[in-house]
Amino acid sequence: MQGFNRTVLIKPISPELSCAAMIRGVYSEVARKLGVTPQHVRLVGVGRRTSRRVSKAIMREIRLRAQRMERAA
Repeated sequence: MQGFNRTVLIKPISPELSCAAMIRGVYSEVARKLGVTPQHVRLVGVGRRTSRRVSKAIMREIRLRAQRMERAA
């Protein structure tokens, strides 16, 4: 896709898009912090694997991002 600029921020128009935008990168950030693969975190996130540690880290990261979005609004 020529001319596609990934740095342009599009303001979401629905709560679903807003939520999707908020969690973008959560899995890779959690994986980096815990020292596991993003694939493992994704599998836990979608319920195909279980890990209390990873689940808690995902929820913590989502809460942090939600707080940042609230402060920015």
